[in-house]
Amino acid sequence: MQGRDPAIVKFILLNVIRIAGLLSVLAGIAGLGDRLPMPDWLAAAAVLLGVGLFFIVPMFVARRWKGRT
Repeated sequence: MQGRDPAIVKFILLNVIRIAGLLSVLAGIAGLGDRLPMPDWLAAAAVLLGVGLFFIVPMFVARRWKGRT
């Protein structure tokens, strides 16, 4: 029995990070639209955190993996 391909594990992890970012953005938007009971500052922070998780964090994680051989 062979081990898992490391590329598949990395692919899944990057997608989990992106999904977490998407859910954070959606929760923040729902909070800003008074659909979820949260302060406006927390909803805005959730949106900013989600955008960072969706776009920026996967880029840094992938760059760090490229450096390793």
